[in-house]
Amino acid sequence: MRNEFDGTEELFLEYKEKYFDPYIKARKKADKMPWPNAEETVLKNIKALEKSVPGLKITQVGLNKNSQKVDIEFKLNGQEVFIEVKKNEKARLSQIFLRKNSNGNTYVTKGRAEEKYINEIIKEDLKSRNILLDIINKKYPNEIFEEKNGNDVKTVVTRGAFKGGLNALKKQNKSSEKVFQLPIDFVNSIYNAKNTYYIDFGDLGTFYMNENPQQFPVASLAQKNKNGKLIEVDVRMMWKHHKPRAQKKKIKGFKEPKTVFTISRIATPSLTAEAKQV
Repeated sequence: MRNEFDGTEELFLEYKEKYFDPYIKARKKADKMPWPNAEETVLKNIKALEKSVPGLKITQVGLNKNSQKVDIEFKLNGQEVFIEVKKNEKARLSQIFLRKNSNGNTYVTKGRAEEKYINEIIKEDLKSRNILLDIINKKYPNEIFEEKNGNDVKTVVTRGAFKGGLNALKKQNKSSEKVFQLPIDFVNSIYNAKNTYYIDFGDLGTFYMNENPQQFPVASLAQKNKNGKLIEVDVRMMWKHHKPRAQKKKIKGFKEPKTVFTISRIATPSLTAEAKQV
């Protein structure tokens, strides 16, 4: 006797071969592609739609290469639409610079995100901010400097001191990084501050953030877990080094000038393991 489940395995294998396997292959290939493949793909698709969707008009000539700006811009029925594009679920969801002022206090440029989240980040950062700086000052006292620019104080180090400090911490099983969790609404507030309400992940799809002004048929990024609690993001505080300066610096105790660069403290949110599954 044939039961209602006969043919299920054959149907699954057919769909697997026709749809699932090609998708998985395409995703693996896309994940290996360097920046800005994901952004270029989305822009290309929107340009293709421009010919068939009434009221759709591309307003950008090329990709935005400034990391502080949104990736995709276009107009739909006269209204500006901004979309942030991420390669996959592992991507960093923006970055916030934790600057130091002339009074020695940490601050963030106004309007980057909701103040309550910024205050929480600054509070958490105090626990680990100076770990790397202290060890560099101790081991390489002549290779770390502060430069004042108005009310802003920048930290400059030699390449050797930066790497040496990180290696010394590693040997001590210490880290200059700090990770803690904030609600996903923190990410919403970062992009809403840029008048951006949509974010696209290459592997997860497109989501709206807080508002869906265009009424696109997409889900909210602010999902809840099985316990009814808003999902979270991991916020990682770390030191980021900028490009080496073209002009080397003369340093006491060294015959030859040394390569130096500025280092900045940043906070970068990313989806938690739970958020990726919800």
